[in-house]
Amino acid sequence: MDREYQGNTLYSTVRMAIKGEAFADPSESPEIEKKLGVFSVWAPPLSWGPWAEIWRQFGVTGPDRDTHVVIVGISFETVSDATSAFGVEIRGGDNFIHTTGPGSEVVTVSGNVATAISIRCKSFSVGQNISVYVR
Repeated sequence: MDREYQGNTLYSTVRMAIKGEAFADPSESPEIEKKLGVFSVWAPPLSWGPWAEIWRQFGVTGPDRDTHVVIVGISFETVSDATSAFGVEIRGGDNFIHTTGPGSEVVTVSGNVATAISIRCKSFSVGQNISVYVR
């Protein structure tokens, strides 16, 4: 079949189809396809939306498990027509983060821990859809 695409996830398959990036071997795909997670989060007006889990770790094995450090980059932007600033809270990792979006943050997870990183947003005006990118 002409123009048939295969990817590791539905997102990567759709992205390849839109951009025409068909690769015979998945190992030839761009590195960003392997690391990028995209999530949609609702930011209701003037109140916090629900927590959305965007990353998780179940623990680490190996000789350096107690000194293991993971750096997770998280960026967030609105995809709504009526854009405005919005509040962002990120929990999980070594620190709780409270910031204003659009923007990006870096979360550090230290040690041999089982943890999850979650995010929630609140719009300062009308409700918005927020795209969250994890790398």
